Amino acid sequence: MSIAAGIRYRNGVLLCADTEQSAWTHTLHESKIQRIRLPEAEVVIAYAGHTDFSLSAIEKCGQVLRRTESEALLEELEGTLEEEYRRHVLSHPGYATDGSLAYRMLIAFWRSGEKARLFVTTQTAMREVLGYECIGSGDYLAHYLMRPNFTSALDERTALALSAIALAGVKGYVEGVGGVSCFMAVRDNGSVGDAFSLPAPGMTPRTAVEWIDNSSKGYRYLFGKLLITAANPELSDANFMAYLSTFSQQIAETRERWMREADRESMIFINREGSPDPRPTRAGQLRPQPSPELPEGSDES
Repeated sequence: MSIAAGIRYRNGVLLCADTEQSAWTHTLHESKIQRIRLPEAEVVIAYAGHTDFSLSAIEKCGQVLRRTESEALLEELEGTLEEEYRRHVLSHPGYATDGSLAYRMLIAFWRSGEKARLFVTTQTAMREVLGYECIGSGDYLAHYLMRPNFTSALDERTALALSAIALAGVKGYVEGVGGVSCFMAVRDNGSVGDAFSLPAPGMTPRTAVEWIDNSSKGYRYLFGKLLITAANPELSDANFMAYLSTFSQQIAETRERWMREADRESMIFINREGSPDPRPTRAGQLRPQPSPELPEGSDES
């Protein structure tokens, strides 16, 4: 089982996914986000569903796209994904009775001279997503957690926090979803950002993503209790204001701890040559960056 989400935010596309992969007798943890690096493009794919079929289709896409001209990349990508789904799933002898064969993908696509775009697949169809999309187990819960706070004007940090909240919620309540939360952003300037959250008992969270992963369930409880308290007509205004003050103080202290960790915050910034980019300002705005081409003969990172 898997959960993955994609967000088209103000200056790029963010993909995220859990890492838990359940087999009949054991559980493994592995990233479900794959990057195909091309001379004039970036293709990042997150998948949910049958792992082997998904990885096989992504590998085939990489082989095809590396020998495809830039202007035909999107068409070849769509055609290859359709062909692979027909070959692996629709032609499988157990397709009619085995629901575990299916898979879906979220695709961040950037081509030189264009903005990053987000696509989602459903069986053999691929369509563009202008806002956000969730796929996999618990996608309904991820939608529930993301929809109230989503706008197309989100900056990267806010998109990262929103997706972290959704993943944390699904991992906490849906069977077969868990492990590290992985994130990868493809920006409109062609640079790529990579991050992960490793929540573990006894470990101090290092970034806002890890704070959210560790704390979101507790704060949902606190907010729910605040709402219940506000709706109690038998509670005095003084007692309600005392609880509200405690709630506000806890949020403020959490933010203070996050801000102390701001220098280690959010994404690892990578340019088109694979070297770290300058970090964004505190306001979350990227400094203008060139988008240099890959050296001739470079391969997927």
